[in-house]
Amino acid sequence: MGCPLSGPHGIGHPVRAALRSLGCESGVILITGRDRMRRSMHALSALTASCLLAFTSAAHAQKKFDVILSGNIWYEHGFVSQKNDTDLRSTEARNRYRLNVMPRGVADNGLEYGARLRIRTVAGGVVDNDRSYLFLNGSMGELRLGAQPGFDDEVNGLGANASRPPEYLPDTSFSQWTGFVPAIRTAANGRYSGADVVGGIGSTMTIALFWPALEGMGLTDKLLYKSPRVAGFQVGGSYTPRTDSYNTDVNRVKRASTPAAQFTGSFQDVAEVGANYVETFNDVTVRLGAAYAYGKASQTTDSTDRFSDLREWHIGAQINYGGLKVGADYIDHGKSGQNLRYAYTARFSAWDVGATYDLGPYRFALSYMEGTDPGSSTLPGNRKVSAYEAGTLYRVAPGLAVGLRYTHYIARSDRTVTAASGSPNDRGNVVLSHVAVNF
Repeated sequence: MGCPLSGPHGIGHPVRAALRSLGCESGVILITGRDRMRRSMHALSALTASCLLAFTSAAHAQKKFDVILSGNIWYEHGFVSQKNDTDLRSTEARNRYRLNVMPRGVADNGLEYGARLRIRTVAGGVVDNDRSYLFLNGSMGELRLGAQPGFDDEVNGLGANASRPPEYLPDTSFSQWTGFVPAIRTAANGRYSGADVVGGIGSTMTIALFWPALEGMGLTDKLLYKSPRVAGFQVGGSYTPRTDSYNTDVNRVKRASTPAAQFTGSFQDVAEVGANYVETFNDVTVRLGAAYAYGKASQTTDSTDRFSDLREWHIGAQINYGGLKVGADYIDHGKSGQNLRYAYTARFSAWDVGATYDLGPYRFALSYMEGTDPGSSTLPGNRKVSAYEAGTLYRVAPGLAVGLRYTHYIARSDRTVTAASGSPNDRGNVVLSHVAVNF
């Protein structure tokens, strides 16, 4: 998908100027510092305006839209055995339904245009959306405007061009075993219960401590551009005005963080640039990806607060040969979002490695994931989670699959150990059965 800006004389002058200011005269985006990132934001805006101008002058719409429906629903039943299990039951179940609604039209010059809405069920019986954008698609790439993930999550994440460990769940989503392990708390008898694997800066910057995604690249209103793929390469980027506002919400408040908080997830003027490479050499397919994001942290009215600006990067690779897929990725958030007024800030990073093997309708998988963040900024040390996982998938029929996976996790916390509370460190085993329909 993209914007058809080429004509008999190539790319128009406004677009060429915008691309030049992005540093991609030859198709490669260069980053040299904060000034370059600011220039990238302005250039992306200029590129958008140029795209829209080209669309309105060249495209003639067809008479009707096609409305495409797709989605998936899954059901999971889990069994959990863990060390810190005071007042916790061992079994639970959950499900999720996601529905994509995509009206699509094609102009007589080949321009594809339309919109996408993804509706989903979430915790507590709530129904919301996590995709809501319009798109313009042509010979010069894809332009999207609205609530959506960023370039890295869209291109380098799950999907045909994934440059990270392969997925093997029936709905091809990243492992979410932490959904069955409650956050650490103090039980009625004063003992620690649960595991220190969610909450804190790890869940503020991403979904979980080891989640491979850049901050601000999830459900936020943004401008996103993806180039066509040339010689295996695809480049792109996005601009997000702020990470705490989307859909019809308008938030112009500069000082939006909570005073004296240990961290914030509110960033403004977030710029992202990334690249993806996919090529096949004989029988081996190689996928590589990288992305970098920068943004200003929202401050507070308290002059002693110093929330660190957003600076993060993500790299990954996947190699496919026959039915075998092997991949790994690493993400580094630095001290993004942490309040430097506190003594015990630390880097936040995560990595994972995995492999799958397809044998007829079966898929077998092994993976390892690890994440580390500062835990509490008022306590020395950090927290760390490691998880070893094995699983299998069986394709029953087109669009119908069942799966079984086992996860052994080790969670280390920086919380205080006392005789009454015991140790906050936890380890456990999670077994999940999984059924999914994809349509």
